[in-house]
Amino acid sequence: MPIHNLHLSETANLKRASKLSITSYEQAVQKHHDYQRTNRYPDNAVQVMNILATAGVLTTAQLQSIATAAPRTLRDYQRSAFVLSAAYPPKLQNKPLKSAKRNRLWTLGLVGIARAVDLQQAAKTFRGYPYKKTVHDILLNEIVVELLSQAAAEAVPHTWYGTYEGRVRDGKNNVLVEPDALLLFGQDDQKKGFAIEYHNEDDRRRVGDKIDRYEGVQRSAHWRRFWDVAEMPTVVVAVTHPIVLEGYIDTIAERGHAEIRCQYVGKSFGRFAENRAEATVWTNLNKIAFENKREPVRLF
Repeated sequence: MPIHNLHLSETANLKRASKLSITSYEQAVQKHHDYQRTNRYPDNAVQVMNILATAGVLTTAQLQSIATAAPRTLRDYQRSAFVLSAAYPPKLQNKPLKSAKRNRLWTLGLVGIARAVDLQQAAKTFRGYPYKKTVHDILLNEIVVELLSQAAAEAVPHTWYGTYEGRVRDGKNNVLVEPDALLLFGQDDQKKGFAIEYHNEDDRRRVGDKIDRYEGVQRSAHWRRFWDVAEMPTVVVAVTHPIVLEGYIDTIAERGHAEIRCQYVGKSFGRFAENRAEATVWTNLNKIAFENKREPVRLF
């Protein structure tokens, strides 16, 4: 049987599986209801599970940047199946990520999954983090965690919605757009939204569809029912390969002012990693496309 998610990759190892208190989703659902009925979820465990429900997967360094959880506490949570720790994949070894001693991956354990499904933080069919998304989501979350950490340091109010929570649907419940992350900074009438799209591929094949979806949502105004901001969020394009940014610039220029109403900003992961102090500063892609000028845009 092929391994499709991180939970299966860990439980396939009998030695690791023997340390888990819950080994089936049915057990996890019952355990979750027991915790709910007796109000026995530790407050800190709730915080960690909520973060992982939003993030999908985080490295040890990323998780410890935004959650109060010592390594020993996380191991306790794993034994209770709140979270699951998985080996750090070789594909991430050479990426410029913040490191931590014994860096591993963290995602929801079976009880955490049952809780997320029950609280509608995840789809009803969700049963484990998909392995194939690991590199994409770790690179995405490296940027998200840095932005949230800087916002917290500057006392800027902020909210993070994951892919499932940030979806925009039409009246028939069809998904119109699902950003990789939706970040809100500020409060009241000063609150601004940013829909983050991370591209790990090295071609332009998804660019046109992404632009079509955001422009369609902007025109239909469906976003107002789902995103708690007064103005359409800026689309933040983060890429592993610069050719994707070139694709956005060319497509925006081809569509012209008449078709493009959204604001697009972009940056490569390499540039982000080279200067994390400027993580909040991105390049205005509309300005390059329409005026051939580079203009920095600060998210907060």
